[in-house]
Amino acid sequence: MDLRTLTAFFKWCTLLTGGLLVFSVVLFAVNVDGWYALHNSILPITRESYDLVLYMMFGVYEFFFWCFCVIPYIALWIIGKNRT
Repeated sequence: MDLRTLTAFFKWCTLLTGGLLVFSVVLFAVNVDGWYALHNSILPITRESYDLVLYMMFGVYEFFFWCFCVIPYIALWIIGKNRT
């Protein structure tokens, strides 16, 4: 696999994963009460615990997004620019 293909892979990985992250945050922000009611019917949980779990879930997702998508893409992009 050459540098150009790897850079393109990480670019699309970053765009798709970032889009999914934004979509998920907007989806939960628009109807947080409805999602809480759905999850509370499956697994009884307090509202404070639900908010904490949701906040932590998005935080962990964002951390992995940066570590495994954005930073490798930027590094490969820099390497590609310095090769010429």
